[in-house]
Amino acid sequence: MTHPITKVEMLQALIDSLEEEIISTSDEEISEEVLSEGRTMDDAVAGTRKLIGAQIKLYRQKKLKAAKEGCRRSIIRKVGESLIPDDPSEQRSLLHRIVMGGCAPRELTMAFREGKEMSDEDVAGVLEDLRELGLLAEKDNFK
Repeated sequence: MTHPITKVEMLQALIDSLEEEIISTSDEEISEEVLSEGRTMDDAVAGTRKLIGAQIKLYRQKKLKAAKEGCRRSIIRKVGESLIPDDPSEQRSLLHRIVMGGCAPRELTMAFREGKEMSDEDVAGVLEDLRELGLLAEKDNFK
């Protein structure tokens, strides 16, 4: 006995049908259609490349976002048991590892790249802010 077709299955069937139509269309038919629309083949190729490039960029951005989230979660798991170090040099080292690991907010990484010096108080404040934002657990030990 067959089941009723779901909306997802209907959509997949439509995609499959369009895919088959595109694959079976000859180069001449494509050229005629492009020219009948008043476009040149160069314009059609450029538009297609732009469309595909945009989709590739979106895909890569999703993968990057997932990787950053995984990094953030990894840091949270690793940091769980001790307090943010009291020693300013250890705090600076912790912050440096977080930034170099690619898991810090963009503004902070930009500041590091631009070589902005941070006072010990600034470093301690940033670590506290990161903890409050959930990048660092209540007790941190990023070793």
